[in-house]
Amino acid sequence: MPPSDLILTAEKVSSIHGFLFYHGKQFLFKDESRNGSFLNKEKVHQQSILLNHNDILDIGGTQFKVYHPGKTESVSLNERVLFPKHSSQLFRIGSYSNIQLLGSGAFGEVYKSIQRDSNQICALKLLKSFSVLGSIAKEANGRFFNEIHVLKKLQHPSITCIIDSGEFEINKEVRPYITFEFFHGSDLKKHVIQQGRFSWKEVVSILIQCLEAFQYMTEKGIIHRDIKPLNILYNPEIHRIQLIDFGIGKFLQEEEGQTEIQEHTVFVTQTGEILGTTNFMAAEQFQDFKRVDIRADIYSLGATAYYLLTEQVPYKNSNCAHILEFFGKLINNRLSLEPISQWVSDVPLELVLIITKMMEIQRANRYSTPKEVLDELELFKNSSDFS
Repeated sequence: MPPSDLILTAEKVSSIHGFLFYHGKQFLFKDESRNGSFLNKEKVHQQSILLNHNDILDIGGTQFKVYHPGKTESVSLNERVLFPKHSSQLFRIGSYSNIQLLGSGAFGEVYKSIQRDSNQICALKLLKSFSVLGSIAKEANGRFFNEIHVLKKLQHPSITCIIDSGEFEINKEVRPYITFEFFHGSDLKKHVIQQGRFSWKEVVSILIQCLEAFQYMTEKGIIHRDIKPLNILYNPEIHRIQLIDFGIGKFLQEEEGQTEIQEHTVFVTQTGEILGTTNFMAAEQFQDFKRVDIRADIYSLGATAYYLLTEQVPYKNSNCAHILEFFGKLINNRLSLEPISQWVSDVPLELVLIITKMMEIQRANRYSTPKEVLDELELFKNSSDFS
């Protein structure tokens, strides 16, 4: 990335306050500051926004007015002006260009980009600046390199495929990156929010693809530990899925080079986050995060199927004030799961029973392997109107 053309010195300006990109005759401002910025007097913090003609952007008390090409007749020489240089790209990093922000999480950002040497479209995952991460930088870095180590052992059509990894120097700071084959689709959570619930036939297809990936992972001795709708991509045009985000993935037999996440705690990270999202996480993962097996992933996939069918997260009405209360009740069988039929009436009983067994609280009562679930689903398909 080229060095910044703008340097401000003020109390509320962070060392790396944000980035300003220009693409397709539009500005994009990405705030990475401690205190935030203001667009037309509305606060913007740790997010990306499009800037329109005549917008007022306030950075640490210094205001800028936005002008676009062809609309410059009213520019005053006394105004601070954000005006684009001639460019057809958002920005470049190393050998990657045409970089466009797709999304941002607690630890990193994902961009769509083109690898210039091969002209291949890919997804570029970049760790956030350490100045932005602050006290969670060590944890974030550990997850990042753990994902690289795990994914280098996996190659399956339903698992995100790593292309390259390394480090970029950005604003005199070294930041690690991973690039993946680009998958055309969105996560299951976004799909449900935008399109509503999935049909039971679509859910069966998604389950089979995930379980085939699980079986492959089992043979490689790897578990995911964070299966949830947000970590499964879906392309509705070709009805294909892809598992992503192996940041807390684990080898069942420890391998040299793997960074175990937060060895000094059982399940809570420095950010206060439970490792594995609460409503989709198996009870034993809460009890002992390090000693779970593939049955925890099977539970999480069952909980995901429940959500896809009903648009409701499992145990939504648990009325628990704290995460400890929730899992305390769950482990001691003091929570009841609302039946799928309470939300939808068209799901065959046989499929409901399979999902219910995947979500058994005691893992001894669950399916032991992905293949067991696959066999049950195949029997169900053969005995039902699945055409």
